[in-house]
Amino acid sequence: MVVSRSTKTSRCDAQSASSVSDDFPANAQKSPKIKIPPGVGGSFYFTNPMQTNLILRFSDDGMGIPAAEPWISQSSAILSEITSIKVRSWWSKTQQPWVGLLQVKCDNIPQLMREGFFWSLDNVLWEQGFLGSPLYSSSWDQFDSDEGRNLREIGLSQRRSYFLRDIQHEPPRWIAHFQMYARSDEILARIRLENLRIENVFSAEAKASARQRLYKYLRCKPEASMNALYDNMAMEGWWPWPKRAKEESTNHRFATAEGGSHLN
Repeated sequence: MVVSRSTKTSRCDAQSASSVSDDFPANAQKSPKIKIPPGVGGSFYFTNPMQTNLILRFSDDGMGIPAAEPWISQSSAILSEITSIKVRSWWSKTQQPWVGLLQVKCDNIPQLMREGFFWSLDNVLWEQGFLGSPLYSSSWDQFDSDEGRNLREIGLSQRRSYFLRDIQHEPPRWIAHFQMYARSDEILARIRLENLRIENVFSAEAKASARQRLYKYLRCKPEASMNALYDNMAMEGWWPWPKRAKEESTNHRFATAEGGSHLN
């Protein structure tokens, strides 16, 4: 009898299936595939074409800089050498064990002012974080590199990066890069985001472009704070000024007892 090709194939398949069945019981579970870690060093932030247009600066005691020092803007794309020297002098007087820079890319600053700027640990993309310098660079983050260099030159040489994003909307209305600069690895290792309070913010600024500032705040010189869009309209969340009377810390999860530490 002549066996057709299809019949041969069927017999081979049946034999193969029987062999597999003998080696792997029907109720056996296949080994899961190895999952590649998702951390990619903040690429979603650095490659996003939005401009970094909101910056909040944090420090250990919330003062950050001497009250006598004038407001110094670093919003220009390229700092002159004279300005760079002034900025290094400005930072060198802080004597802070750590300084945090929260840089936010947002396509609608007025909306963020009206609705409030809220974030908690839920917004942190933990697997994007890293220690040291980013692998990515971008022309619109020149502000970041200049200010970061100034901090490193005065001894805040250890750095950790966190990345955050709006989780209420898709695509997110804002994304952020939070850099912690510390004087030692020991200090850096003990910093915990959940211990930060609104009182740790010592300065902030928002801008529409390098030459068009929308908002500025300096804790040690509150009388010079301004909002070019909404004047004295109280703003909620992590906007440090202006606030409603007796407004508490931004989020109870980040509040610490009076005199408490930012460190773990």
